[in-house]
Amino acid sequence: MFTMPYNNVILTLLVICWLCSMGNSASIASKIPIQSHIIGGYKNSLTKKNDISKLDCSQFNNDYDVLQQFPFPVLLNPIRHLYNQSTATMDENNIFVKKIYINEEEVVPLSVFCLSKLDKLSIVMTPFENDIVPDALLNLKLLSAFWIYDSSILKIPEQLGTLNKLGTLIFDNCSLTHFPNLSKLENLWIIE
Repeated sequence: MFTMPYNNVILTLLVICWLCSMGNSASIASKIPIQSHIIGGYKNSLTKKNDISKLDCSQFNNDYDVLQQFPFPVLLNPIRHLYNQSTATMDENNIFVKKIYINEEEVVPLSVFCLSKLDKLSIVMTPFENDIVPDALLNLKLLSAFWIYDSSILKIPEQLGTLNKLGTLIFDNCSLTHFPNLSKLENLWIIE
């Protein structure tokens, strides 16, 4: 029977804790990946504002970089969906963010529109800067579901009607007075 010396066990646990604190996914000897961790939460994030002229997606090497610049923490790859916390779910290869739920934050960061492979975007009780959904929404060409709940929106770009993959669109309690033309969205089947 193989036994690991006590010091090696402690060292292994310290390395795993360190990897988790660095925001990396780690594996334990049994090959069970640590599935979720917190990322982001930089209060002085440059991407906090919704000024489209300041959106430069080229500054990010990958989706992890985007999430790290959010001005609030995001639970990454939660084991189950948490409705009281902002979460993001990566694709099966842990390369791209597929789903993001922004819940009760100070502002929707403009950099969320740099997540070009995003499939589902849910925003709950979180305002956009100046209550305007920015034109950068066009970067989300693969978006199939877009939900906004209890968030004041005065304007949404007309280009929403060009997101051809969009199948679900829900704006609930959002004070939107003008809705863009969505007649070209052939996949759209739920709209509220």
